[in-house]
Amino acid sequence: MFHSTIRQIVSEAYKKRNICSLDDLSLETLSRRFMIDLDYSYSQTSSLQVGHYKLISLDKRIPSHYQRWDFFHELGHILLHNIDQKKALKGVSFFMELQAYRFALHASMPYFLIKKICEITPYTLSYVFNIPIFFAERRMDQIKAHITIKGGKII
Repeated sequence: MFHSTIRQIVSEAYKKRNICSLDDLSLETLSRRFMIDLDYSYSQTSSLQVGHYKLISLDKRIPSHYQRWDFFHELGHILLHNIDQKKALKGVSFFMELQAYRFALHASMPYFLIKKICEITPYTLSYVFNIPIFFAERRMDQIKAHITIKGGKII
C-alpha cells in the first residue's frame, strides 16, 4: 500500500504538470513546472520551503547522475513534508527520509516511461534516466515485486 501511495502521488503530480516524456524530466523543466528555484553550489545538497517559496540547492561537486538523484529526493521532501526535518523526532526524521527515498525511486524513473523501454535492466534504467546504478537496481526490485518481466519486457 505504501508504494502505491507514493506512486500515486508521483503520478498525480506529473499529470497535473504535464510531465509525460523523458525530456520533461530535465531538472530545469521539473523545477519550472513545480515552481522551485534550482541552485548549484559548493555545499551539501539541501532543500528549503518557506511559505510558497521552494528551493533545491544541488552540490555541484558531485557527478550529474548523483545530482539528479538528490534532486528527486529533495523534491520528495518538498512535496511530502511540511515540517522541518531537522526539528523532527528521530523516528519521524527517519520516516521522512524513507518516504523521500521511495518518492525519488518513482519520480526519477516513472513507471509510464519505464514501460516504453525495450529491454528493462538496471543498466538501461540507470542509463536512460541518468540515475546511479544502485538506485536503478532498487527500482528494478520494486518493478519485479509488482509485475512480471519476461525477456526484458513488461508483460
